[in-house]
Amino acid sequence: MAEAPKIVGASKSAVSKMFAEVRMGKAVSSEQALVLVDDISALVARNVGAITSLVRLKNKDDYTYMHSVAVCALMVALARQLKLEEDQVRQAGLAGLFHDVGKMQIDNGILDKPGSLSDEEFLEVKPTLNAVMTY
Repeated sequence: MAEAPKIVGASKSAVSKMFAEVRMGKAVSSEQALVLVDDISALVARNVGAITSLVRLKNKDDYTYMHSVAVCALMVALARQLKLEEDQVRQAGLAGLFHDVGKMQIDNGILDKPGSLSDEEFLEVKPTLNAVMTY
C-alpha cells in the first residue's frame, strides 16, 4: 500500500505526458508505455486492492489520466484472473492504458456536450488510435 501512491502519481504524470504528445500530433511509443504497464502490473500482482482503491480518488481535472491508469490495472487483473500468458497480460494493460487516447484529439466542447452529436461532430470522434500509436 505504501508504494501505490508513488506508482499512481508517476503513472498519472506519464499518461498525462503521453496524452499531451498525442494532442500535439506526435506518435506514442508502445515500448515507453509498456514500462508503465509493467509497474502497474507489478503493483497489481502484489496487492490488487491497493491501486484500485487509490485510482478512485480522481477529480475532474485528472479524470481521463487516472481513469486510464485504473482501466490498465483492471485489465491486468482480469488477464491474470483468466490465466493469460504474461505477454497477453502486458498487451491487455496497454490496451487499458490507451483505450481513451483518441479523445485527446477531440475538442473539449464536443466531449463535454450534453445530448446528441451532430453529423460533423460524430465524424470528429471516430477512433484515431492507429494514427497515434507506434509499435
